[in-house]
Amino acid sequence: MSRGTSRWCGLPWADKHAWRAPRSYRVITLARVAETVQIYFEKETNILHRLDWRSDFYRFNDWKEHDGLKYAGKTIIFKLKDGKPWFFHEVTELERLALLPEGLAKP
Repeated sequence: MSRGTSRWCGLPWADKHAWRAPRSYRVITLARVAETVQIYFEKETNILHRLDWRSDFYRFNDWKEHDGLKYAGKTIIFKLKDGKPWFFHEVTELERLALLPEGLAKP
């Protein structure tokens, strides 16, 4: 998709076909009794593309790198029932902490 404005919802990084199950992705399904999470990764790069959880799905895009860490610069949350976006998230600044806050253990 080009960086031009999408006619679908007026955002340059929104994909009107985002709700469709992609064929070129590796899908991981995590299931519990009450909830199921499906996670879509791009097959060639293993970058997170989409996450389906509860009644929403999350689209991750505009990937960036900061201090050796890759992260999604933009995320759109859509409703599964109609595929319409309802929440938009954009990382505008990222800073790596030199030390973890007291009481927070390193994994």
